[in-house]
Formats: sequence, C-alpha cells, structure tokens
Amino acid sequence: MTINKTFSRRTFLETAAKTSIVTGSALIGFQSSAKATVSEKKLRFWNTHTRESIDTVFFRDGNYEANELNKLKYFLRDHRENEWIDMDVGLYEQLWELQQSVGGHEIFEVISGYRSPKTNRKLRRNSSGVAKKSFHMKGRAIDVRLRGTKISALQKAALKMKAGGVGYYPSSRFIHLDTGPVRSWS
Repeated sequence: MTINKTFSRRTFLETAAKTSIVTGSALIGFQSSAKATVSEKKLRFWNTHTRESIDTVFFRDGNYEANELNKLKYFLRDHRENEWIDMDVGLYEQLWELQQSVGGHEIFEVISGYRSPKTNRKLRRNSSGVAKKSFHMKGRAIDVRLRGTKISALQKAALKMKAGGVGYYPSSRFIHLDTGPVRSWS
C-alpha cells in the first residue's frame, strides 16, 4: 500500500506499472467474466467535497486501464490530507454492476473514498458511525449516491449483489460499499 502526497510523472508511471501487474494477476476472475459480456466499463463521479468530476472507462477490451485506475485513485483521495493509495479494483466492479442493476448511467456522487488513518481518527471523534478499522483506510470502501436513483433502491440493489459490505444512511442520503465480507447495517 503506497501513500502519496505528490503526483509526479515518475510516481504516475511507477504506479501504472504496479497497477497493471496487480490487475493482470489478482483480478483474473473479474476479467474473465467481463471479457465474455462487456468490452467497456465506464464510471462517472462527482466529489461532493472537492467539486471535482471524472468520466472514465476503467475496463476496455478485456483489460483494466492502468492510466484510468491511477486517475481514479487520485480522484478518490483523502482531500483533507491530500493522500491517496491504490484502490481495490473490485470496488469499481461493484459500482459498475450496481449502476447496471438499477438501469442507470448517471453520475455517482462521492461522499468519501480513501481516508487516511489521521482523517479516520478525526471522523471517529465526531461520529459513532465511523469504524476504527474502516475499509476506507485500505482503499476498499466508498460512500456514494447515484443521481436519479432513490437511496433505498440503490441499497436494495447493492444488497442483492452480495458483493461486500453495504451500509445504509438514508438521512444523509448515501450508501457505503466495500469489498470486505458480505454484511449490512443501517
């Protein structure tokens, strides 16, 4: 797990090489199923804190796009500490599958992606809903809503996938997704 505070050309190229190795070996299961059905997987995000947006094809013609994964990693950074790590590609797969299951191609609004341990400690002091060993700190969780889709419908679709953890926060209008064990809470 690499934490970066600067995004130099060298860092970008080194990370791209590492990402291609990881995606080429550890994610063969996702690639095999994706090859059979879809040639391209696209996600669109808008960050509620930084007001940044990204429109990306993270999977094309049977392969994960290393450059796009790096852009996503930076986009989902801890904006409070300006740190980022490699995100679990399985999280992007979950989001793409979730979007397909609700029939939408709208923008995911990101409330939280990666969280540094420092940020997680700060948030825990102010909220009982922040886990001490949060998957956010491992690049394996995201808090989102999908424009044009009710939060309750998004939660039901996520639960049906049985792909990891699903938290439901209707009063804050978002769901939590992670690539950990299958479980749910509200």
